[in-house]
Amino acid sequence: MSAARSGGVGAIVFAVAGLVWFATELTPPLMGYDDTDSAVVMIGFLQDHPWVYATGGLALLVMAGALVPAALGIAGLVADGRDSLAARCSAVAGCFAAAFFGLQGVLRLGGGPLLYIADLDPAAGRAGYTAVQLLGVQGALQAALMSLCAWAVLAAMVGRTRRTLPRAIVWTAVVPALRALLLLAGPFGILPAELWLLAIPLIPLTLLWCGALGIAVVVRTRPVEP
Repeated sequence: MSAARSGGVGAIVFAVAGLVWFATELTPPLMGYDDTDSAVVMIGFLQDHPWVYATGGLALLVMAGALVPAALGIAGLVADGRDSLAARCSAVAGCFAAAFFGLQGVLRLGGGPLLYIADLDPAAGRAGYTAVQLLGVQGALQAALMSLCAWAVLAAMVGRTRRTLPRAIVWTAVVPALRALLLLAGPFGILPAELWLLAIPLIPLTLLWCGALGIAVVVRTRPVEP
């Protein structure tokens, strides 16, 4: 299998695993645990439903593993065999995203030790959850999403310039571009609060875009019948 085709398959696997992970993120509120920033609430959730974090952590690790060949393979495809700094930068951004998704996956899989600490010392357990929340959700995950959006936008830009990607894929890259804009503008407080309602649905939409990109690459690189 060529590197480009492997990249397409990797993007599809990444998207599917990403949707599984996103579903696990929605599970606590759907099960009545509304305040996911509350250490007391979420330690109780972990005690009652440990499989949710375990599933999410495993999905994140699959995402990390699939995104590396996707980023490297698709960078070569969009560049069309020619030297392209933007294509190389897209591959680097994709690999950074994979690393951050992997870090978040490891943190998600740490629910067992966190519960053990909480059993020994409830205050330490709450402090541990808060630390994981800040490092993971507010740190690694945001860095992963920003890097993912950078990979998507750069790959689409090169694909448009070299005409190696379908127009539909290129123009719908506005979805990850908008997600990146919201991430960048958020810390400055310049956007109305209502606009942040867009940030959540843009995550699965970006994952779906990655899956569509993967399908387009697989179709483009299908073996030619003799």
